[in-house]
Amino acid sequence: MKRSMILAAALLFAGGLRAEAKPLPTGTFDFDTAHSRMGFAVTHMVISTVEGKFDKFEGTIVVKSRKNISVKASAETASIDTGNAMRDSHLRGDNPKMPKDDFFEAEKYPQLTFDSTKVTLDDDNNLTVVGDLTIHGVTKVVTFTGKYNGSVQAYGERIATNLTATINRKDFGLKFNAMVEAGPVVSDQVELSINVEAVKKTGKD
Repeated sequence: MKRSMILAAALLFAGGLRAEAKPLPTGTFDFDTAHSRMGFAVTHMVISTVEGKFDKFEGTIVVKSRKNISVKASAETASIDTGNAMRDSHLRGDNPKMPKDDFFEAEKYPQLTFDSTKVTLDDDNNLTVVGDLTIHGVTKVVTFTGKYNGSVQAYGERIATNLTATINRKDFGLKFNAMVEAGPVVSDQVELSINVEAVKKTGKD
């Protein structure tokens, strides 16, 4: 009897949480860059992982309905930050000891951009965002997957999501191919991550 009562209480509690969950609000939402991150991770020397991010970025999510969502985002390539000044200058293309065109060539290609072409949000809040990713002057179709995390009223109406995608850097002309005995210094596969908190524009609905 006691076990049944505990189970019933748990089900009621779960049901209460589901009932309180807020639907996806409509409107135009700008990335809150103070509480968002555009980053990446890549395998280094086969056995370890180097993570980085872009310090200057922006983006907008437009929600007309649950079935009509679009996303635009961009980042300044010169703002790349892996926590190592020498590596970052190589990635930007301004390290005098390294070829300019190994990676981003930030002076020539100052931005990377993403423009969604299809966004799908299912009943379990699984989110799929397909779109055109442009890096180093090359545009490829990339699919991000993740979760819509919900909405909240706090200093404006806010929504949040976490998305990831895997790309081959060489598809975008990021060609650095140094080798060591164990294999490539930098792997071809790069995991992209976008963790977004976005706030609704005032006066937009």
